Amino acid sequence: MSTTNGVAGPTDSAARPRLPYPSGWFPLAFSDELRPGQVRRERFMGEDVVLYRTRSGLVRATNPHCPHLGAHLGYGGWVDGECLVCPFHGFAFDPAGACVRTGYGTQPRGKIGLALRHVEEVNDAIFVWYHPDGRAPDWHIPAARPGFPRPVRRSSTLLDHPQEVTENMVDVGHLAHVHNVVDGYEIVPPEFDGPLMRCRTAGAKPLPFGQKVKFDIVTESWGLGHTIAHFVFPRFGLEGQHLWFVTATDPTHVMFRYTLALNLPFGNFGDHHPLGRLVTLLAAPNLVGLLTGDYPIWENKIYLEHPRLMKGDGSIGPYRRWAKQFYGADRRTAAGVDTVPAPALNLGDAD
Repeated sequence: MSTTNGVAGPTDSAARPRLPYPSGWFPLAFSDELRPGQVRRERFMGEDVVLYRTRSGLVRATNPHCPHLGAHLGYGGWVDGECLVCPFHGFAFDPAGACVRTGYGTQPRGKIGLALRHVEEVNDAIFVWYHPDGRAPDWHIPAARPGFPRPVRRSSTLLDHPQEVTENMVDVGHLAHVHNVVDGYEIVPPEFDGPLMRCRTAGAKPLPFGQKVKFDIVTESWGLGHTIAHFVFPRFGLEGQHLWFVTATDPTHVMFRYTLALNLPFGNFGDHHPLGRLVTLLAAPNLVGLLTGDYPIWENKIYLEHPRLMKGDGSIGPYRRWAKQFYGADRRTAAGVDTVPAPALNLGDAD
């Protein structure tokens, strides 16, 4: 095990690739991180992706290199109106990716265009589609419930994989040991509907003098890249919204982004009300602290293809069988390391 400033770092085993890159929608930035006229480069599954927003507000994502002579559009590329302009020879590409002019004042010859990626903007984030076989999107992420105040946001680069992060939604067994939750349980087993997994969990957080605060949380995981969670604290009449955004940046790392917002007990104050924002800011340190307790576990664990599941673990088995749909038939990791395929099981089977 390595150490940095006296803090234990990832073990050599944990630093190995865990699973292949999954298909689906994955966030590359929050919406306000890409202003009109801005160009931004992001790492996505071992490659660079260039994001840009046209002056009218259209968002585009493209493979990084100009088809003319290979310049990287994320280093010096710029937006001219509705076009992305290459920094090398000034070739301009319209929102459809087509080259509409060269840098010499002439029209381009033949078909030349950018390799645009499927992109959607929802829940204040920019998502890019990935499929190992190049298939087009066949499902879409819905909008989260409106009416919450401006959330608190956090972002961290972690040693992990999207499937491992999203597995937290069903891992009720870790709640007591990592988050000091008592009486944690599944209210109902997870529901699976194509790319959607819906879970409902309850538990309680101990308070001083032997008191407990009960909570109820409903999560909707859309693929392995985005989870929309709604939770309530009935004792205080508070409700919250918690969004997870998980993206594999390379075979061993994820960019983990999340937002957190709370509504006041005496009414919905809308998206920008200062009182709702104040409650969110006051509660955020405790709630964010709960989440970051997972980080050292995630970064130092390994992925077991065939775990020895026990009663009390929650629905990890059904979850993993659901997650299989996001991988191709080739069960090789992103770095080319073979994994052992698990036997085919029905989603309805018990753990």
